[in-house]
Amino acid sequence: LIYFHKDQQLELYDLENDIEEQHDLSKSMPGLVKKLSTLMTKILKERNAHLPIIKKTGTIIPWPDE
Repeated sequence: LIYFHKDQQLELYDLENDIEEQHDLSKSMPGLVKKLSTLMTKILKERNAHLPIIKKTGTIIPWPDE
């Protein structure tokens, strides 16, 4: 699972079968994306991670599961 902060997009790849990340599975596997984004957010919060701030608005970028 990849979380792009800039546009808050999530992409999911099966690296075992798609090492070049050519086939985004996020649309066909929304349940897995939700599960992994929730796990990613949990781990980031446990580690007191700081998310970037959007300069134009001054708002903090949302967590991956938001």
